[in-house]
Amino acid sequence: MKRYISLDTETTGLDVKNDRIIEISCVEIINYRITGKYFHSYIKTDTKISKEAFKIHNIKGEFLRNKPNFKKISSKIKKIIGKSKLIIHNVGFDYKILKNEYKRIGMKIDFKTIDTLKIAKKKFPGKKNSLEFLCKRFNIKKNKIHSAYQDSINLAKIFIFFCMKQKKINLEEKNEKIDILSANKKKNTIIFK
Repeated sequence: MKRYISLDTETTGLDVKNDRIIEISCVEIINYRITGKYFHSYIKTDTKISKEAFKIHNIKGEFLRNKPNFKKISSKIKKIIGKSKLIIHNVGFDYKILKNEYKRIGMKIDFKTIDTLKIAKKKFPGKKNSLEFLCKRFNIKKNKIHSAYQDSINLAKIFIFFCMKQKKINLEEKNEKIDILSANKKKNTIIFK
């Protein structure tokens, strides 16, 4: 059984040393299928959200006032990831900022990662390979405003496209095709506990 966790964050800015995570989301993938299990949380921080970051994710500091701080959710995130590989689009940013969040609370993380940005650059050299452009390339619905939750789902789908040679699976006994990326409907979504 191959298990992966796609992870995305939204932050107060683009400085991995000083900016903070204000939204995080993890989506479970087992054997190249999205299981429907996910974790999502907004995170309270004292760091001011930059104007540039706000334009991207539209999250205001006031909205985060009653949300948990990173320390409160840190153990849960580590437990969810476990020994699975993390799927991240641009490991140099999201993983570094995640490591710094753990460092601030006196914890260390050392997860194995797969960088979908590096994969995209190899598969599509010279093309735009942001998450937004990959969603367009693979015909995945993308919201205009960034959300760690939506981006972690889209990232999981992109990872599966990179790993699979076919987009549909034919079920012989029923002779019908199902989309491997959306076999789990909303009603089957399970929040990690």
